[in-house]
Amino acid sequence: MPRQAPWASTSTAAPPNHEAQGRKCEFGPARPAEAQQHDLRGGRLLLQHFFGERLQPIFTPPWNRCAAHTPALLAGMGFAALSRDRGAPAQQALPELPVDIDWSRQWREGGAAAAARALAQALRERAADGAPLGLMLHHAVMSPDELALLGGWLWRLARHGRLRWQPMAALLLWPPRSPNPAAGERSMTSACPARGVALLACGTGHSQPAPPVASARRSWRCPSTRRSPAEGTWRRHRPAAGRQPAHVRIDDRRPEEPFTVSPFGQPVQLTGSWEYTDEQRKNFDLERARERDRRVREHEIKLEARTRPSADSEVFVQAVGLHETRRTQGSTGSTKAKSLERGQTWVRFDRVGGSRWSLQAGRVPLIDRRAWWWDDDLDALRVTGAGDGWKLDSGLARELMRVSSAERGLSPSARGVLRWFGQASWRLAPRHALDLFWLVHRDRLGRMPAGAAAIDEDATDPSDLTARWLGVRASGEWRPANGLRLGYWADAAMLRGTEQRTDYTEQGEPATAGNSHPARACAATASMWVRRPSAAAGGRRSRWAYARGSGGERSATLDANFRQTGLQENKARLAGVKRLRIYGELLQPELSNLEVRSLSAGVRLLDNSSLELIGYRYRQPVPSTSIPGARLSADPLGVSGDIGREIDVLLALREWKHFELTLRWSRFTPGTAFAEDQRDPAQAIELGASLNF
Repeated sequence: MPRQAPWASTSTAAPPNHEAQGRKCEFGPARPAEAQQHDLRGGRLLLQHFFGERLQPIFTPPWNRCAAHTPALLAGMGFAALSRDRGAPAQQALPELPVDIDWSRQWREGGAAAAARALAQALRERAADGAPLGLMLHHAVMSPDELALLGGWLWRLARHGRLRWQPMAALLLWPPRSPNPAAGERSMTSACPARGVALLACGTGHSQPAPPVASARRSWRCPSTRRSPAEGTWRRHRPAAGRQPAHVRIDDRRPEEPFTVSPFGQPVQLTGSWEYTDEQRKNFDLERARERDRRVREHEIKLEARTRPSADSEVFVQAVGLHETRRTQGSTGSTKAKSLERGQTWVRFDRVGGSRWSLQAGRVPLIDRRAWWWDDDLDALRVTGAGDGWKLDSGLARELMRVSSAERGLSPSARGVLRWFGQASWRLAPRHALDLFWLVHRDRLGRMPAGAAAIDEDATDPSDLTARWLGVRASGEWRPANGLRLGYWADAAMLRGTEQRTDYTEQGEPATAGNSHPARACAATASMWVRRPSAAAGGRRSRWAYARGSGGERSATLDANFRQTGLQENKARLAGVKRLRIYGELLQPELSNLEVRSLSAGVRLLDNSSLELIGYRYRQPVPSTSIPGARLSADPLGVSGDIGREIDVLLALREWKHFELTLRWSRFTPGTAFAEDQRDPAQAIELGASLNF
């Protein structure tokens, strides 16, 4: 899926009305059961494509009403509940989670006073009968004044000792067998811009615990979320990857209801994951005769704790354990490496001073959905804010201590480096967004003069870079009536700066005083994709992409080779449920002095599984003796720009709630840029498994 802005909402166009007389209705009595069933099945497949297993089988009919025969259709299709107006005619086919208040109608007819009266009356009624209270919202058409007022009310209600929040699914077991107020506390995590529902309930007795309150649910009409500036809520920013907290990366999955403990009365969520990969790397030397194949097995364990000391603050701590075993053909034994790493460790304060801004400090995640700019954790101080159609995220970063136990100190390339990063985003139209990125990088590490005393060889940093990157991204999607989906994204970036390079001897002594030259380069990358409806769960998707990073001969006065920020991962979801490296899984080059053309096709085999085929063609604009970032052991000769071709095949299975499997095969065929005796194909095959808890 192409990237959507975190706040992007669905179209505000009204659903189709199929009633010639009476009140408007999409699933009304005028429509036969076959027509309704067709639309229900198609809508469910589309939402399963976006949400996968996170989609809850709760149906909210457009205009809040449906025909008498619709609940039976829903029950036959496996739906678990119906959510519509509390005054609707009774039915026996499905449990109902009724709506008490239509916020937008009350506001439209009588403003804030009418909305207040309706909410107060509904609270009194539900306090009397002990049932949940349903509040229906229409975020896409709500004004800033409405959002501010609603946010203030929900803020006060959330702090009330006799109110609790829970997912809607929990209310299907209403009433609970043994209510637990601590376990029921939950922020509004899934409110949908186009249409969301919050269910509230008030306690029925002075000494009895309050009944559970369902939070805003997963809407059946919107694949993305946003946060009103007035809401003190936990954020979720990834519609295509699932509803995960903002610190969770796109491919990471965490339980919707994490294991929770309450030391000293403070709820703490405990989550984590285990990931295993087993990769066979064949002929990365591009010479079969050398027989230097490798097998690399890696384990990664993440343990996480997350808590909210108050409604406007959050604390997150993550520890990472790594273990790698590497065996090389022709060598005896294997090489093992293990380490502990400090992962994300931060505190965040929302609604600082009652504003729409939040402040985050610690080791924070810097995540770009395409990972073209960054996908890394940094020691930083960060500020974010969002409004009606815009978002700003910016901060200062500087590494304070070593990240891994395998390091003896702070990495030489990170010492003395100060970064100012930022991203500003605007919603141009429904499903279309514009993003501005910037990064200012200053390396303030002191340089050693030529002839200085020897230093630790591992502590040398041959490059001191002062540079700035500035870029823009456009992304969006069209949805014509014929069922096709057409999408695009495009990035352009320029680099300006100065680099000073120092050559060191093998003993770590500065061999030269260093030479300085300006860096001026640019890069561009673009993609277009189309998804065709099919019998498969998510349809078929084809994608074309082009990328080019400028390249030129380095001289004493100018470096014309573009380089990426050093924080990038170059990963994105193409046609399936798992991210891929957008410039090839085997080669994995940086977009520097490189032109990449790619064509991919994929199909969703099941609701949350996919098979993808991607082809790449690589060329250097200026022939060089190196390919920055590439994993090959062989280097080109520098006389031809034809680097070669690559084919990747990925099978991803994510049908289980906590477990997933991946199988990837890659083949790289060298081009004329390599010597004639170094043109044998390289291959890699990798099996991956992940357990999320």
